[in-house]
Amino acid sequence: KDKSKNDNRENIYYIILDGAISLERFEEIYGTSTDILKSRLNLKEFNYVKMNSSYFDTGLTVGSIFNLDYVSENLQNHKKNFAPNMLTKENLKYNKPNLIKILEDNEYEFVWYSNSIHDCNIINKSICGKTNKSFFNSYINSYVAINFLSSSPIISIMQKINFKFVYNVYYEHNDALNNFLLNSQTLNKDELNFFFIHSMMPHEPFFYDESCNFINNQKKMTSGYRMNYLCSLKRVKEFQDYIISNDRNAIVIIQGDHGYFFKDKKVLDLRNEKGDYVQWMYENEQKKLLKNYSTFNLIKDDKCKLPKDVEFDNVNSIIFAVNCALNLDLEYKKKRTFFTFE
Repeated sequence: KDKSKNDNRENIYYIILDGAISLERFEEIYGTSTDILKSRLNLKEFNYVKMNSSYFDTGLTVGSIFNLDYVSENLQNHKKNFAPNMLTKENLKYNKPNLIKILEDNEYEFVWYSNSIHDCNIINKSICGKTNKSFFNSYINSYVAINFLSSSPIISIMQKINFKFVYNVYYEHNDALNNFLLNSQTLNKDELNFFFIHSMMPHEPFFYDESCNFINNQKKMTSGYRMNYLCSLKRVKEFQDYIISNDRNAIVIIQGDHGYFFKDKKVLDLRNEKGDYVQWMYENEQKKLLKNYSTFNLIKDDKCKLPKDVEFDNVNSIIFAVNCALNLDLEYKKKRTFFTFE
């Protein structure tokens, strides 16, 4: 294959909205019509494609995206195949995921915009995208630090004095899509890039209102998820506007890595429920259980037609993106859905 920069290859953007349910599922839970939600997006140049996630776990889903296949029986015991372990310096040196191999072979630069849970500054700073981070976010994993200190009186005291000051690190860091947009002017436009942008929204912590301003919804999980979700749609529209203006021929995937569990239209906190409700659903009502796997999925495919005989999920979406951008013919996978948490 001719790898010159004058060929028809394009930038690839793979965006994870962590825990983003489908528009249809959102309507079922919250009563806001799918048409009203779609009106917040640009669907003239982006295709909204229904899908279910492969897993209900970020590590396994993102690991499968980078593996270009499901991280299943033969790989599950090897944590180096999960996110974010597959992107450490050591792993990229000795055990490159299939996606990274293909990108390197085709002279693509890999650029990662991360969040407070999977923080590229801690995992592998060499592949981080440029961001306007505070000192705290640049050198300390805020997610680990705040959780560690939460068992002490320090966080409780600071919360009462200034709640926003304590959790502003989450608010700034988890909005990876906005961090990309704020720094998009620094990108090297002479390079071919694969952008992996992982926003920790609409997933908790719930610190975004509908307009993406800071709000404390930590104890209001159902309304917190709703506001985080609507903020996500706002960011998606802003990103779509950027792409149309600056990188119109790019291949773009925007999707949830997994859905969210709801019970009686309330967000289910699996940490408190200990998984009993979910296990019961798995054993007795699998069809109802699968509703919670229904995830958001937008695909921009100007130069390629979406194959009609492919059932899209996270794995087949990345295969489509690579095939389309690089003019390859990687085989699509038979759709599989796994019930697993650990």
